[in-house]
Amino acid sequence: MPTRYPTDLPEVPNDRWNAEKVAENEIVIPDEGWGRSISHFAIDAENGPEAEKRVLAWINHDYEDDLRRATAEAVAELAPGRWRVTLTVLGEF
Repeated sequence: MPTRYPTDLPEVPNDRWNAEKVAENEIVIPDEGWGRSISHFAIDAENGPEAEKRVLAWINHDYEDDLRRATAEAVAELAPGRWRVTLTVLGEF
């Protein structure tokens, strides 16, 4: 189940859980309703829910992005302890 911001977020360590962006943002603008920015990240975590919270915490800590209406979803374990997470942000783009 995806994790929606805001939620209880962990403290961000100096190594940022080795987080990295693995694909450029995709902007989807529908005829009606909110637009969506979709980004893909890789991050170290023991499980999917932890990976989702870590991506939200990292983005919230390091960037000035408005994460209201954001959802993080762990979509695949890339390697043991390494997850791919899709971040979807609703807004006006």
